[in-house]
Amino acid sequence: MKTLFSAFLCLTLLALTSSKGSEKNFCITVTADSSLCIPSQYVYLHYLRYNECYIEDSALLSPQDKTVHLYGFVPEQEKVSLLFEKQGPGKVDIVATPGDSISIHINDADWQNVVMKKVAGSPATNEEADYFNRRDSLLQQRFGLLEKMTVYQTDSSYQVLTAEIKEIEAKLRRNEIQSLKNTTYPYIAWLRAVLLSVNDYGEDSVKKMRAEVISRFPLYKKMWRLKPDRKRCPPGSEESRQNLARLSAIRAKKRVLKNQKKESMPVSLDMQNELQVTGRYALWNIEVSDTNDVTRQLPIQTEKYVFVNFWATWCVPCLLNLKFIDQLPEKYGEKLLIYNISLDNNKKKWKNTIQTLNPKIYNLSGINSQGELYKSIERLHIETVPANYLIGPDGKILFVDISKKKLVHVLDSIFNL
Repeated sequence: MKTLFSAFLCLTLLALTSSKGSEKNFCITVTADSSLCIPSQYVYLHYLRYNECYIEDSALLSPQDKTVHLYGFVPEQEKVSLLFEKQGPGKVDIVATPGDSISIHINDADWQNVVMKKVAGSPATNEEADYFNRRDSLLQQRFGLLEKMTVYQTDSSYQVLTAEIKEIEAKLRRNEIQSLKNTTYPYIAWLRAVLLSVNDYGEDSVKKMRAEVISRFPLYKKMWRLKPDRKRCPPGSEESRQNLARLSAIRAKKRVLKNQKKESMPVSLDMQNELQVTGRYALWNIEVSDTNDVTRQLPIQTEKYVFVNFWATWCVPCLLNLKFIDQLPEKYGEKLLIYNISLDNNKKKWKNTIQTLNPKIYNLSGINSQGELYKSIERLHIETVPANYLIGPDGKILFVDISKKKLVHVLDSIFNL
């Protein structure tokens, strides 16, 4: 009954706002558990379309108001997000269609950085939630096997794990193609098509599948982004930049509150054991030093995509990579954070090389004042350079030792370029 009443209330208010000339064309009713309402906090409705960031609405959750209504406008079916100011999930993604009246319940179990869950009033969101959860489960299985590969050293165990990983990757591709071909929702079809990897399917197959999607949804305006001859989007407006800065400030404040809460908690046995993990996927709390030999700790979970490049002055491919990496900020700007970390034991030679090459990217060293690798880098067991990582906004490792070609393809897909 409460859900039906909320939906009726949203539709009524939408009609009233429309009669006043407002452009709001969908409503989201958010109900939160008591724990998310103490202390009171704002929840923001926002979305990114091309390079424009829109903050549509905000409402205050409190012990007295555990249910709030947020109103927004989308020109066509689009993914929108909810951002909680102080605690709760990092963001909640919803697929909104003009005319939708959506109801969602956020509870204590929704602790993830990105939440995609079933709702009332948006079948598109429910379909995407099913896909998201299947994909997330497979990715967790894959990550677990990759962690095992840092432990098992025999050829036979390595081959078994490699075969299992390939099977999971095949399931991920099947899941992706099934969603692409069977969905009746234009945003979902567009998103699947945008993220198709040439490395997985081949250039001709990707072009063919994208052309099929365009023909199925010819009226969906974002489909032009799938065309080979597409033009780059113009940079965002000043209002968009202000909105992005505002959301970033809210996320930063939320991280501070979260860290303060963690610091007040005792370290559990599981956390103590976690600190002993080693291998290529043990990437967190990386210590480095700058050219003034000042030690600092690099943040990995930054709400941005992060590219970490390990190199050395004696490595010719590394030096060639530096020239390539120097070009990335020109294309991706502040969306991508880059760390260049040298593993040279001879820090003087490293400093001289930097001075000679004069790279645009700020360079750091993984060697401490005693001429040894920092423990946080030593535990990575990096045996050859160049070595790199692409990390998501939630701090999770997306790729290890990704090639230059694939890196550009992945980033272009992520940033809709």
